[in-house]
Amino acid sequence: MTADSQSFVALQTLYRDKAASDAQVVAEYVEGFLKKFSIPTEYVSRDLINKFSKNSSFIRVLRTNPVESSKEAMRESLGTFSDEPDDLCHVVLLFRACQEFLKAQGRWPGEEDGDI
Repeated sequence: MTADSQSFVALQTLYRDKAASDAQVVAEYVEGFLKKFSIPTEYVSRDLINKFSKNSSFIRVLRTNPVESSKEAMRESLGTFSDEPDDLCHVVLLFRACQEFLKAQGRWPGEEDGDI
């Protein structure tokens, strides 16, 4: 089998387009969660969603006690939202969105691609 630049670029474009599509689905889940908990949608940036989606295939499951999922607890957690790197509100929300993606698609977003 031989490869040429044109076919490589076409394959790369195909993967990039699929990754962007996956990230869009995750973004829709994030938006849905934010609306459900009456949190403004700008709390989670599209850039963060793209990065998270790109790297979500490297997530490994650790079983622990469940995160509080009541509407009041989530609103309280996200209500104290900050842009600090140690703030995990974004991460909890992104994990939930990726879990919804996994349920719907049968795979993690970004699992079949290299870039978003």
